[in-house]
Amino acid sequence: MGDRSGHALRTKREGGASPLSRTPDRYGFLWFATEDGLNKFDGANFTVYKHRSDDPKGLLANDIKALHEDKSGNLWIGTSGGSLSLYDRINNSFINFSKAFPANSPNSDVVKSICSDKSGNIWVATYGGLDIFNPKSKTTKKLFLPKNENGIDPSMLISHLYKDKDDNMWIGTNVGLYLYNSHNHTFKHYQSSKSDPSSLCGDLVTSITEDANKQIWVGTKSGLSLFLRNTESFKNFKHIKDDSHTLVSNVIQSLAANESNELWVGTDEGLHILNIHTGEIRRHMPDHRNTYSLTSKSIKFVYIDKQGMYWVAVYRGGVNKYDTNLNLFHLKQSNMYDINGLNASIVTSFAESSNGNIYVGTDGGGLNVFDRKTELFRRISFPQVNDRNSTGLAIMTINVANGKNIYIGTYGTGMFIMDRVTERMHQFQRGDRNDQLNSNEIFCIKEDSKGQLWIGTNGGGVNVMNADHKVIAKYFNEPKGKKVIPANNFIRFIEEDNDGNMWIGSYGSGIAIFDGVNKQFSHLNKANSGLPSNVSLSILKDSHGDIWVGTLNGGLSLYDKDKRRFTTYAEKNDLNNATVYAIVEDLQGKIWVSTNQGISSFDKKTKRFTNYTIHNGIQNNNFIIGAGFRASDGEIFFGGAEGFNFFNPRYFRKNKHVPVVI
Repeated sequence: MGDRSGHALRTKREGGASPLSRTPDRYGFLWFATEDGLNKFDGANFTVYKHRSDDPKGLLANDIKALHEDKSGNLWIGTSGGSLSLYDRINNSFINFSKAFPANSPNSDVVKSICSDKSGNIWVATYGGLDIFNPKSKTTKKLFLPKNENGIDPSMLISHLYKDKDDNMWIGTNVGLYLYNSHNHTFKHYQSSKSDPSSLCGDLVTSITEDANKQIWVGTKSGLSLFLRNTESFKNFKHIKDDSHTLVSNVIQSLAANESNELWVGTDEGLHILNIHTGEIRRHMPDHRNTYSLTSKSIKFVYIDKQGMYWVAVYRGGVNKYDTNLNLFHLKQSNMYDINGLNASIVTSFAESSNGNIYVGTDGGGLNVFDRKTELFRRISFPQVNDRNSTGLAIMTINVANGKNIYIGTYGTGMFIMDRVTERMHQFQRGDRNDQLNSNEIFCIKEDSKGQLWIGTNGGGVNVMNADHKVIAKYFNEPKGKKVIPANNFIRFIEEDNDGNMWIGSYGSGIAIFDGVNKQFSHLNKANSGLPSNVSLSILKDSHGDIWVGTLNGGLSLYDKDKRRFTTYAEKNDLNNATVYAIVEDLQGKIWVSTNQGISSFDKKTKRFTNYTIHNGIQNNNFIIGAGFRASDGEIFFGGAEGFNFFNPRYFRKNKHVPVVI
């Protein structure tokens, strides 16, 4: 948890079966072997092939044990009880070869592993031994492995077949590892020895793979072994108690190596990623607090395709997909049963604490503190308010002012000032005196360059506080009195521009701009400035001093102060949705917005948007007005009705793989 490097494993579940094996084919399909049929995945949908007693061209059994595609593109299927089958792509049916295998061995129709050699022969391991099938002649011949020193015939105990890049055939058994020399038809046997730490770490071999450096890795039920060709010995990796950089379990169930010198190791106690160069191991386990963590700890197999997608099948958890091309957003959601989780669904606001953690304001859950290292939450207690539980407060905004205090605006209970160090609270509520607030519904707070607090309310206009927390000015319109501010009293944002003017956004009457020098207001609205909507929701002053405004159904607008006009970027610029709830600039100068259809980034140079949706881990609901924030390290937070998303844009990558059209 707490990985900000962009390399955190985050998966999505595909399908509902519990696959035992898988293989891709050259046509873009991914095939999954399950105990209840063969599944074909085309990238969007599954097709299931099952045994039918009245179909002679169908599978002979539903329990699929092995899959293999040969160099000619033929897909071979091994079943439990139906022996070997070949998929007929033209007729979408199967050719079965069960009669080709000798019937004098028990359970010979149960196929455990399939592989093909450089001559195109199909190697088939069954409980009856090892058979080499010639697809052209439709004939088989048995290949017998030499008995071990205890007189055990390993031919009946084969668990895994693997052909390396040099066309060597590796055979994993319950009594060690065998290397077959096709030139002189001899075998080399490797087994475990308690007296030799450089021997194979276990005799029960479960998986074999080869990395980009042509090194052979062997998974066993007693650990992981790397074959050292020069000395014909092994370097072993095992679980070490209290060492978090070792395997959690020695029961290896699957291996897969990528092009980045990483070995993915599936065990019965989680997924491990081993750095082949350094030997460092990262562990990944199911996490009930993380929607995109593994769905089960028992990893049945791992496969890495050419497009950079990782397919991880887990026991009773379906298939988990990890896409290196897909930029995924972290998501934190409320769980009423988790005392260390977010305690309310609706997230309205953020601020950074002095130690880098994040204050999270919620509607109905009060104030939470998000620990960015552990990704756990702590609740902050408020003084008892109107006989209400303080943790149930509806917080609307949070603002850090003068480097010391946190200002918290609420719905119905006024404003709180919290000391960032001691977390002591002081409450300010609506009062009848001139130096008191005129509303308890505080929707936005902004400290200006003079140290004054501008407080936007929902119905009471704007209140201005001095450093002593006394209200020194109120800008609001009486129902039948003089119009003080050229906007209504329902304030949604306040920002100060580089000229010292205060921008005040209203819900329904555009934007009022207060000139601090001449103490006069000016007004920007749909009629006089090209503002696309008078319902103003969000504002950003970017690193160049430019003002960006988000409106209801109006998109993202950039203000030109020389022309006193807005230029708007919306659907015509590829924005998914034109209601912009919050605007944030990242450290690279790119603009990010939250909308009704997810989160989008805006490139100032190209004037185009890139959209991110639920497929990228975005919450499936509306975002909240003004709930956008950038932490000091560049991480960005957006609050919504189902929690909050957070991410660091500097780790985002562009997908260079064009999807295959099937």
